[in-house]
Amino acid sequence: MRGAALEHLRPGPVARARKSPYLRESMGESTGPSRRVAVDAIILAFKHSKLAGITDSLRKMVDASFGDMVTDGTLDLDILWELLEEQDAFDADAAKGPLCAIKSWEERLGAPVSLPQALSNLSDTEVALIATKMRISDSDVRRVFESDEERAERMSNMLAAQEEAAERTSGGKHLELAWYERKEAAMGAGAVLLVSLAVVGITLFGGRAGNWEDLDPNEFAEDIPVESAQQLGKQVGAELVDASWLDGPDDARRAAMKTALVNLQSRNVEVFYIRDSSGAIRATAQWYGNPPDVKIVFR
Repeated sequence: MRGAALEHLRPGPVARARKSPYLRESMGESTGPSRRVAVDAIILAFKHSKLAGITDSLRKMVDASFGDMVTDGTLDLDILWELLEEQDAFDADAAKGPLCAIKSWEERLGAPVSLPQALSNLSDTEVALIATKMRISDSDVRRVFESDEERAERMSNMLAAQEEAAERTSGGKHLELAWYERKEAAMGAGAVLLVSLAVVGITLFGGRAGNWEDLDPNEFAEDIPVESAQQLGKQVGAELVDASWLDGPDDARRAAMKTALVNLQSRNVEVFYIRDSSGAIRATAQWYGNPPDVKIVFR
């Protein structure tokens, strides 16, 4: 099983396209629960458990194996259990809480959830009780299960706020959007509540928060004159080096933005944006709606 899981982490171009977050849905295939929502829900549950330390590697493995986890519209947690067993830090007792929490979210997921065989002896009452003891805050759960429309609106508002802040900044400081994982810890009833939220911050260029990864824009946006592309989480930003591109044919610009975002699917990117030399956001492309489509905005 370990070999198979690791193989998923190094897919070739065809496999990456097949396993990308939105392609199966956009092709009209029956995929059961939303991939984005299900993966985020799994990670949220485990971040509130004693297995929180494996969530980074778990996200990659779950995302790569998600197609195998959904059978006839049902989210099969047996596959997840197998992935967990391959982790050195795996603890069967510690896994019960998050798995029961995921099971309790069936209605929110919009799909049945099948518990692992190892937990098949639990009654519905026991599952509900164990899930309740997880004490995951309602606000965190709402954020994970927000609709695509709500998510798109929130992200658009965040980008608009960044642009507003950039316009108010004096001294010629170069600003850019930064997304990072914010963790809040609160002690209560002997439980530690770890909250992982996708939030937006404004950081000075050269003093960015989070772990940014430099990308080669020629690999995904060869039709747009950009450079210095970076990824943080599920967003990628790049600097426009030829502002005249913004005055080009609208259809061509939109096609180029959409192509760039589609090319970034294998990296699980949901937002691609372009900033000008002053740091202001000039164009964004993001996944929106169900079935998913690309929403493009020029500013």
